[in-house]
Order: sequence, then structure tokens, then C-alpha cells
Amino acid sequence: MAKKVGRPSKINKFIEVAKEVLFKESLMLLTDEELVFLINEQLDEKDKVAIRTFKLWKSGDYSEKEDIGKEFLPLIKKALLIQKESLFKKFQNDDRAWQRWAWIIERKFSEWNLKKISESTTEVKGEVSTKVDYSKLDESTLKDIIRQLKSDGSTKGTL
Repeated sequence: MAKKVGRPSKINKFIEVAKEVLFKESLMLLTDEELVFLINEQLDEKDKVAIRTFKLWKSGDYSEKEDIGKEFLPLIKKALLIQKESLFKKFQNDDRAWQRWAWIIERKFSEWNLKKISESTTEVKGEVSTKVDYSKLDESTLKDIIRQLKSDGSTKGTL
């Protein structure tokens, strides 16, 4: 029985063009869709990839046995690091428009989104026992509890 062979991967050609596109100084804030569009623009029709394929590759699912597939993720990460460094330099050196660069950094890199960081809540998990052993409470404490319950309107009738 012959082994079924799928179509050849497009990642090799894609990476070749991506190397040129990713490291242009003017590329600062591209979405995945825009990046794929710019790369596809330079590829032959047969070598173009869908955004879904790009996202699969970006998640590490490039189904490549060759080393070229392993080159894809570090390439994307390096491009992001260069973009981050460039944005921070502009942020530091532009006294008149530093807010603009801060805004861009917050949106491009979620770990720098100060609003999101300040609004996030710390979740504390624990168990609170609602069982009270009243036999261990003294008479004064019990009367205080009863008085509190009455004043809160939490009790019906008298105790």
C-alpha cells in the first residue's frame, strides 16, 4: 500500500519572504492579518498562506520535520523584540509625544498594559466555615450575637 503524501509545505518560501518583511523599520504595529497580507503580496499564488495557517505555525504547529519549520517561531519572536526595543527607544527619546509611544506599547504588548494590570484583581481562594460551635462561646458573646442579629433584621420573631 502506497503512503499517502500531502501537498508540500509552504513554510519554507513563507519564511524566506518573512525575513525581508518582518525586519523593516517601518513595520511597527501589524496585526497577524496585515503581516500575512504583506508577505503573501510577495509570494507566488501557489505559495500564499491563509491566516489560519499562519496562526497554526505561530502556535508551533507547523508539522515540519525539517529544521526550517523550527526557524519560524524564533523569527517571529526576534521581530517582536526588535519592535519592542524600537518602541521603547522612541518612548524614551520623544519628550513631546511620549504618551503616543506609551499608548502603542500598551496595546502591542499586553504585559505593558498598565490599565489592565491595575484593574486586575488578585483572586484569593479559601474555605470559610459557617459552622459555629456555640457551646464554646460565653454568655456575653452569645447575647452580643443575638443583639446583632436582631438589629440587622435578620431574625424573625424572638429568640
